[in-house]
Amino acid sequence: MKEVNKVLRVINSLIKGKQKISLLCCFVIAVASSGAVFSGVGKTDKGILAAALMLVQLVAAASDLNSKMIPLRLMPLSLLLGTVILYLTGGSGGFKNHIIGGLVAFAALVILIFISKGQIGGGDLQLFTVTGFYTGGFVVLSIILLSTVFSGLYSLFLLILRKGGRSTEFAFAPFVLYATALVSLNSLDI
Repeated sequence: MKEVNKVLRVINSLIKGKQKISLLCCFVIAVASSGAVFSGVGKTDKGILAAALMLVQLVAAASDLNSKMIPLRLMPLSLLLGTVILYLTGGSGGFKNHIIGGLVAFAALVILIFISKGQIGGGDLQLFTVTGFYTGGFVVLSIILLSTVFSGLYSLFLLILRKGGRSTEFAFAPFVLYATALVSLNSLDI
């Protein structure tokens, strides 16, 4: 219950703060994509997993926008939720496929953390590991690529507007949400 209250406080502070538009965009994308994927795929494990994943990512994005931190407790709870969904629905491609997805995401992010010299943090690593677990297989590589491209375009936009420099830090989780929504809506492969 404490975690729910904490998330509600974060969302409330975002609504009052300067991040209203970012949060609203994240919320609209998560809800619309979850609904579209859920109705497009039906009440299958893919639709349920995609909807649950985007809601987890929405919470992570809201927290990341507010404090540049993703709650570490969110990830084990998310893995537990994903495991329960997979167990109850039978899971597409088998549980092994989802474990592989989590491991692929983990390995890819470790490499990105090394390349970025620590600009990508442990919360992002955990968020992508959960994303890989939910999507299974190698779909997560598309999400990693797209979120990196989206954040790079955002950085370029900040540079052009002279609102930031090379060392400007910003929340990465919203880009993960956007990429997941795009991959989900485009391929319905989640």
